[in-house]
Amino acid sequence: MHLLQLPDRPPCRARRRARGVALVAVLLLVAGLIAIATAVVTLSVSQRRAAQRALEADMRREALDGALRVALAEIAYGKAEGPFWHPRMPRTVSVGGKRVEVALERESGRIDLNTADEKFLVAGLVAAGMPEAQARTGAARIKDWIDADGKPAANGGAERDQYVQASLPYEPRNAPMENIDEVRQVLGLQDLSDAALDAFTVYSQQREPMPSEASTASRAAFDWLAGVAGAGGVNASALPTQLPNASDPVSYAGSIIRLRACEENRKTACRVAIVRMTGSSRQPWSILSWR
Repeated sequence: MHLLQLPDRPPCRARRRARGVALVAVLLLVAGLIAIATAVVTLSVSQRRAAQRALEADMRREALDGALRVALAEIAYGKAEGPFWHPRMPRTVSVGGKRVEVALERESGRIDLNTADEKFLVAGLVAAGMPEAQARTGAARIKDWIDADGKPAANGGAERDQYVQASLPYEPRNAPMENIDEVRQVLGLQDLSDAALDAFTVYSQQREPMPSEASTASRAAFDWLAGVAGAGGVNASALPTQLPNASDPVSYAGSIIRLRACEENRKTACRVAIVRMTGSSRQPWSILSWR
């Protein structure tokens, strides 16, 4: 007679080890699921915040653009008795519950990068904080960027060979600049700030900017020129000192104006429109730049 043999049972230590491994695996799985859930929640919150910030930015931009449109409509179709829009006299416009400050300037008070005499380019760069020698080099290079010849100007001008030597992936346009940001492509002028660029324009097509219409930035250039012997007769007394009267009529027909809209208590994010006022009732303005 044979006895029934039972299968060997693993020792108690082996069973405990197996249960421990299983428990660790379960805990790791739970930890992984928690980590995934946390990441999903965090990503969702981050996305919601990003979407909220984008929505707020869009709403601000729409309010600023709306204020620019209101200003243009008032300038083109203003009441006969005023008030009238004047340079250096910001007005507050309410759009969508937001108070927006809109300031007007004529482009004729800025230094045209394409057409201005070189002394004004030098003055604008000095007003931007450059030493005079460096400013004269920058002005010469601006002229070289625009002119059609391939010969570098005096005072350190730069044509194609100089851009190649500087390992820049482009060369001078040899044609008028299309916008003021383009001046940052000129060799040595890459670091010009937005505040520095505010003295310049590409729309006035004037050899000499008008001191009576000087912007804050170009006024500093006029001030420097007024103190330079032989600067060409720039008279500091021609710079406007008194604010105009808002009830005095003014016409911008044929003029190019710049409107800057900023939230009343937030000057860091603004919208700027540069437009030519046509004087036509059917199409009172032509947009040159809006950003």
